Amino acid sequence: MTPIEKAILAVGSQAKLAKALGKILNLFIE
Repeated sequence: MTPIEKAILAVGSQAKLAKALGKILNLFIE
């Protein structure tokens, strides 16, 4: 894989983690 592809995958995985954390936080807030 090229460094660019690795960077895209890293950003994608971070976005998924952020979404998951957001859902968990919403559950606690509600």
